[in-house]
Amino acid sequence: MTFIIVSIKGNINHELDLFGRYGLAILFLLLATPVTNLKYLKYAIILSVMTMAVYTFVLSGFYIVQNGSFDIAKGGEIKKLLITERLYTGFFSALSFLFSLDLISRENKKIRRLHYLNLFLTLTFVLVVSSRMALLIMITVLFYRYLLFNKSKKAFIGLFAGISFIVLLFILNPNLSNRFFHLNRDKGIIENFKNWEPRLVIWSCVNNLIQDDQENYNLFLGFGSEYITNNKLVECYSSQIEKKGRRNYFLKSRFNAHNQFLTFLMAYGLVALLLFLAIFIIPLIYRKKSLLKGSIILAVFMFGLIESFLSRQMGSYILGILLVIVVSFKYKNEQFKFLIKNR
Repeated sequence: MTFIIVSIKGNINHELDLFGRYGLAILFLLLATPVTNLKYLKYAIILSVMTMAVYTFVLSGFYIVQNGSFDIAKGGEIKKLLITERLYTGFFSALSFLFSLDLISRENKKIRRLHYLNLFLTLTFVLVVSSRMALLIMITVLFYRYLLFNKSKKAFIGLFAGISFIVLLFILNPNLSNRFFHLNRDKGIIENFKNWEPRLVIWSCVNNLIQDDQENYNLFLGFGSEYITNNKLVECYSSQIEKKGRRNYFLKSRFNAHNQFLTFLMAYGLVALLLFLAIFIIPLIYRKKSLLKGSIILAVFMFGLIESFLSRQMGSYILGILLVIVVSFKYKNEQFKFLIKNR
């Protein structure tokens, strides 16, 4: 659909990178079709995140030894210790957390200990790297699992213990609160959030472009290109942001819409947005009681609300994982088979 829209309104040459990223997601799905048990994919992500967390913790230790302290309220210091960008580090940590929740009841006692360790490790890791969205995904999914699928006393104790652990860390570590809520600035939390959260400016520009640029914008076809959309956002930053330093920062960064749904709406219109939303909605209708599927769909949906992840290669893998999960279903033998196995 995006190809057709670009052919009508945009320039295909400008969108080749985008089509390549879509192709990566589809390739990921096709390569996974011979796999009859998604346990291997889950453990691959779990072990990858555990390795990444240990790596970051070791670097943090060296950093503290060399500098005497580590202020996690400073985002620049955290970025130096991460293998990939913090937002994606946090998201894959949340995935690892979800997979351990899914596997923990099916494994033997020794393997369960590994999952309990991973739950603690990923939660701590997310707090250390200050990934707000990852933490919100974890908490939301915990409530989702408890309210819709498991209201047992044991589940309630686990939910209460997890939230209590998070609250305790915020109370004991002021730097953590400073980083999550911008409390280390001179003004109040709301004012600081307005000043330091780029998405408020970005989404304001998105709204202005959709409402005001009726000459170039079509509700059903959008601007016809993500390339055109990003250029228009840059023009908006140049005219809307008054402070020179902040304006230069936005112009240098060339921020995209930072919302995958708004990106589709702006670039390709309502038709493309509805087709993208169908990836989230149809699997839930088809398989209402799939706990893992619902959790992954919810996680990717929440991530898409604050990041245009398909604008990055890493986002192609996220879409690929989502496609692998949503086109699969469970048999009685607890193995995942793909609906396209008879291709």
